[in-house]
Amino acid sequence: MDLETPNISKAACTDDQVLPFKCKNPSQATFEQLLSIYSYTLQRPCSSISIPYGQFISILRVYHQLCSSIFIDDQWILYINDYFRAYYMQLDFRATSTSLFQFIRTLCQIIQANIQDELDVFEQAGTFISPNVLSSKTVSAQIQVLIAQFQLAMPSKFLRTLLFVRDITEGN
Repeated sequence: MDLETPNISKAACTDDQVLPFKCKNPSQATFEQLLSIYSYTLQRPCSSISIPYGQFISILRVYHQLCSSIFIDDQWILYINDYFRAYYMQLDFRATSTSLFQFIRTLCQIIQANIQDELDVFEQAGTFISPNVLSSKTVSAQIQVLIAQFQLAMPSKFLRTLLFVRDITEGN
């Protein structure tokens, strides 16, 4: 992770005096080296101590393969509806599967919309705040914790929708 570090200030302490020095536009390697040596006194003059997550975090969404398969596509659903209904009895899965595939497609759409909504909130409303200079390892670790929390929270947020669908299904 390459964080912009245009101006680093360091106060080196000797017995009785503080010796400040500045390093303008250090490379990432120089910044990491200074941070490892002077971790408690290294400062970076900041115009802001916060940054929205959406400015530096990008989350790749990977959905279940069924949600991107032909089996929930309109062409497939129309095909099985037209073809199988004419040849099979109502109790045969091939004749009644149209409703199931439409239901699966609807669930996939709801899941994708919920995830997108939560990602929008995460990226727009979430803010990374730190008044201190942090190493890229520390920032990465904090980001990984945030992403893990996000991933853990998503199933419980979607559970209400699934329970609602279950209740409707059981009622029929």
